[in-house]
Amino acid sequence: MADGTAATRTEQDRVAGTLTVAHRVVRKVCEETARHVPGVTTRAGALDSLRGVGSPHADVRMTGLSAHVHLTVDVTWPCALAEVAARVRDTVRVETSRLTGIDVHTVDVEARAVAPAPGARERRVS
Repeated sequence: MADGTAATRTEQDRVAGTLTVAHRVVRKVCEETARHVPGVTTRAGALDSLRGVGSPHADVRMTGLSAHVHLTVDVTWPCALAEVAARVRDTVRVETSRLTGIDVHTVDVEARAVAPAPGARERRVS
């Protein structure tokens, strides 16, 4: 739909009505799902989410009942970056589709920053 929403239809909807999912809802579901993937760390200052620089951050492009997602994440150190990106991609695609009813075609993952794992001790090399 042109206004950033998509109507999903299931067999039950055909009997009871339709469900319209706003673009911002799909974006938020993607971000929340990515936040819970092991290896992803959260960065959010007071204005970060308003400026679109918090992490995870999703840009969602919707066409009808399908979505293409570009997801920017910060990852914990140390990590196997390719494995974390694959987990993020798969988890966000499956869970966002399941929770919203929108068919998520692609999830492109961009690792923007690496941060120490929460609670990790700083190590010094002498």
